[in-house]
Amino acid sequence: MTDEEYFSSPAVSSSDLKNFMISPGHYKYYKQFQKDETPAMRLGKMFHRFLLEPERAKTIVVSPVFDRRTKIGKEGYAEFIDSLPSEAEIITSEDNEKIQTMLERVNDTPKARELLSHGESEVCVFWNEDGLECRAKMDYVRNDAIIDVKTTVFAGNFESRALANKHHIQASHYLAGTDKQEFVFVVVETSPIFGVRIIKAKPKFLLKGFDKRIELMAKFKRCSTDNYWPTYAGGETEEMDLPDWADNYDEAFEEIE
Repeated sequence: MTDEEYFSSPAVSSSDLKNFMISPGHYKYYKQFQKDETPAMRLGKMFHRFLLEPERAKTIVVSPVFDRRTKIGKEGYAEFIDSLPSEAEIITSEDNEKIQTMLERVNDTPKARELLSHGESEVCVFWNEDGLECRAKMDYVRNDAIIDVKTTVFAGNFESRALANKHHIQASHYLAGTDKQEFVFVVVETSPIFGVRIIKAKPKFLLKGFDKRIELMAKFKRCSTDNYWPTYAGGETEEMDLPDWADNYDEAFEEIE
């Protein structure tokens, strides 16, 4: 299945649920208008291509360095673009150096190498769940687990950012569409020292995702049935409180003074 075919499907994906978690209105907006691809997102996508789809990666072309502030540089770049086949995807030499180093680090990590072998990459699944059509596209699937490759500037605080980045929603959605029981992250840094971490999601993390996903799916079904996609609390008044740690917030600053 091509990317175009997969992403054009109206079925509910983990990304859809993440946007819906902000508000139903955000989901509806981003379903129509895709988020702009950032340089970090593009680097991650191209790394995935090299790592998991080496045949497709053959269409990736490294651009020579052109000073496009000058006439000669502009003309050289235009000639370079004209010389490429229509399916070519361009990356900078700087990004290519990063990607090749990242690939070396993964290959130098035995456990990562093991997890990304004896399975299938870029696996698409579709299923019906309580009347809702769902979909998922997984980086790598083995007999015993789903492997998800993440790229980040710094992998040391991956666990503390996992909930904020809604990785528990993604993991629970993927597991709901398969018969797999385990979910493992292969986290690769995009900057020196290009470290690699292998992080297996524990049951408590997955349960948090399953519970939240059940809630989101029920709300999604109601919004879909009513064709009503409000933003945030639907315009109703919300309440704001302080977390427990805020009780000692002022005292901490007094100690510094």
